[in-house]
Amino acid sequence: MNRKIKTLLIVGLCLVIVSSCVVIAIVFSGSRKYDTVGNDSQRIDSSENVISSVATSDLTSTNKNITITGDLAPNGLDATLFIKKAYELKYLFAISSFDNPNEISVNKLVQYAFCHMYYDSLVDMPKSENLVYRSASADEISAEITKQFNITDLNVKESDLYNSAKDNFEMWEPKYSTIVVATSTVSILSDSSYKIVANYYSDEKKAILKGAITITISKIESLYYISSML
Repeated sequence: MNRKIKTLLIVGLCLVIVSSCVVIAIVFSGSRKYDTVGNDSQRIDSSENVISSVATSDLTSTNKNITITGDLAPNGLDATLFIKKAYELKYLFAISSFDNPNEISVNKLVQYAFCHMYYDSLVDMPKSENLVYRSASADEISAEITKQFNITDLNVKESDLYNSAKDNFEMWEPKYSTIVVATSTVSILSDSSYKIVANYYSDEKKAILKGAITITISKIESLYYISSML
């Protein structure tokens, strides 16, 4: 009899524990926030991020933390933005160098373009705790890759982000917001070619060198793009 009572007590205790776990899981899942965003979202540029909210004052300091010397960049060439893009390519997308953008893998090109469809500067993305779901068509991805790298003949559907069943691209938006600290020099190579040498730092006092990047920016008509990176 005592053995039966002990068995019933153990079973009852297990049921209480399981029930408590289920309740906790339901409460936790209900607190998670998800945003589903399609391809009709407005693009957000870095200037909008700086002005939009007092809470994003660190984005303002990002611009102050980038110093530029050398030749005066022509109208239409945002040297600060390209310094941030070089940082993105090397430190966020692990692209060490390329002599031609076609050398970059299709997966990285698609993901980079996918993110830039919504943000001119990925490091200036608004900080959010929400998970944001993105979707886009192959034509939209291809157009953004052309804008970023002047590549026009890439089969973007070879990317892992392509969903063949839905014939579109899908991803959860990465969180790339960070402060970029750099000193840089701009050089005019020709009427359609420019060089930026940038040193990046791990601290705002510029005491700890993170690394250096040299990019060549080419111009075709009104399009400026990174044509090489070392």
